[in-house]
Amino acid sequence: MNNPSFRRSWLRAACFALALSPLVGAAQTAPATKDPLVRSIKVKKEGTAVSEQFVLGFVALREGQPYSKDAVANTVRSLYATGRFNQASVEPTIDPTTGAVDIVVTVVARPILKAIEYIGGDGLVGKAGWFGGAEIEDMKIGEPLDMAQLRRSEIKLQNELRKKRPFARVTSQPRAAVDGSGQIVAVVIDEGVELKVDNFRFEGATAFERYDLWSAADLKTSEYRWYKWSWLVGGGRLDPEQYRADCKKLREYYRAKGYLDVEVEDADPEKVCEVKDVKDAAGWVDVVFKIKEGRKYTIGAIAFDGNRLGSTDPLYATAALQKVVAEPSLRRGAHPAEFDKISTGEAFAVPAIEAASEKLREYYGQMGYINSSVQIFRKPNLTTGAIDVKFQIEEGQRHTVRAVEIQGNIKTRSTVIARELALGPGEVFD
Repeated sequence: MNNPSFRRSWLRAACFALALSPLVGAAQTAPATKDPLVRSIKVKKEGTAVSEQFVLGFVALREGQPYSKDAVANTVRSLYATGRFNQASVEPTIDPTTGAVDIVVTVVARPILKAIEYIGGDGLVGKAGWFGGAEIEDMKIGEPLDMAQLRRSEIKLQNELRKKRPFARVTSQPRAAVDGSGQIVAVVIDEGVELKVDNFRFEGATAFERYDLWSAADLKTSEYRWYKWSWLVGGGRLDPEQYRADCKKLREYYRAKGYLDVEVEDADPEKVCEVKDVKDAAGWVDVVFKIKEGRKYTIGAIAFDGNRLGSTDPLYATAALQKVVAEPSLRRGAHPAEFDKISTGEAFAVPAIEAASEKLREYYGQMGYINSSVQIFRKPNLTTGAIDVKFQIEEGQRHTVRAVEIQGNIKTRSTVIARELALGPGEVFD
């Protein structure tokens, strides 16, 4: 025991043990981190449409259980999902002494819809049975009043009424019931003026005659007041939706004639059209189309690229392909007559260019090149207004018929049926 080296080793071990002892003690005495417990849950509500028990039924927290942010989020989400509250929130308060959490659930209940009244719109709304008057939909008496749904129902009713009164407006005015038990909604109908069409005007149109535009948009009406009909619903009444559809038809007509930059204003016809001769909530209207024609574009040079077979076979040469796009399709009625052929100098119309591309694919297809494809490339000349068109052709491989299989012929021989077919083995697949 008098060995010096032994004494030094023993002293080092003792010092190391003393150094570790505070850390071991701290590890044994450190308390484990725990979620605070819920001590109480109270409900603070505005409105009489729901009870406290109803609210507590959707609270995901419980007294005596750990507090959780996820449970708070689930509570708020569940309360809103009932459709009975305009607002819902959960406010936790931590007691600094005990660490317990007191919960206050605050809700603002939606009032109950007691009744719906209609003001104005006699003969149009609020009548059931034989007259079939329109009514506010998706709103039920005795259910909570959802203001967002009420607004959607207003718009739906307004759209329905405008089939008979194009400029009708629908608004709603909720008010508290006398006994304070809910809300009564007054639906106010402003029928507006009943207008019939007297005339059509095309402001800004100089490239085409009035009759051409009139017929292009299919506006089949006479300027004589005793003969009003066509797209106008209800014997000549102006329909805002159809007005916008006719603006679209006019744009398509102009673009088919090469006016690619044309603008036809399709604003609210009530602001654009001219009302006149109004008497006793009825009158006449001049339907006005405001047009900015822009410049006219024409077809410039027509070129073909990728027709490699044309170097050895005249059927695929540039001259043959020019003939394909410059003549009507062999399939009668495959394309509208005005778009069935193109040539340099004609008005540039996108449908005509696309029809020419389709005819080229059909031309190659009937020669057995069933996988051929055609891409269109345009190069506009902003100085002259001409647009050069190049058809990029991918010919692919030629296909022939290897064999013809006939199935399901129980009574007739296959050879008899095969004689009537236009295709046979070894022939080009068309």
